[in-house]
Amino acid sequence: MIIVPKDRLSEEILRQVVLEFVSREGTDYGHMDWDMDDKVEQVLDQIERGEVVIAYNDKTESCNLLKKDDAIRELKAIERRERERQDYP
Repeated sequence: MIIVPKDRLSEEILRQVVLEFVSREGTDYGHMDWDMDDKVEQVLDQIERGEVVIAYNDKTESCNLLKKDDAIRELKAIERRERERQDYP
């Protein structure tokens, strides 16, 4: 997993990544109904504030959006698995 800095993506590509994310089945936005543009803007704001990061999985060649804390935990878990793999050939 690679964290992609938001400024490495064009505004159009970033918006498309966010749109794909918010249009997934099961995405929860609480009790209010939001239209798609509002959802995209909310997530873009979270990315801008650094609360959400763009994660690229090079094995599956896919992007996902993760809360920053979740991404850090996932990266640490990946690093731990890599170290364990090196310790036990």
